[in-house]
Amino acid sequence: RPASLLLTARYIPVGRVAVNMTAGATGFPARRFVPLAVLLGVFIDAVLVRALRARARRQAAGALAPTTGAALLHREIGEVEAG
Repeated sequence: RPASLLLTARYIPVGRVAVNMTAGATGFPARRFVPLAVLLGVFIDAVLVRALRARARRQAAGALAPTTGAALLHREIGEVEAG
């Protein structure tokens, strides 16, 4: 279960170092370790980028949306807020 070990270790402090050292000490084949570690890194990066872009889109849409409630009422009847 090297994939689950690599994925779990990324979220534990000093886990990356420990996994690398353990893989080397136990003779885990580099042909399996390197592609697995790279693919997990690319996958995690893609998920984070997608989530951050969606968050930015939601925030931008919220900034462009018309205000509601008391602020809108004040604007419609011509009242000016202090400040």
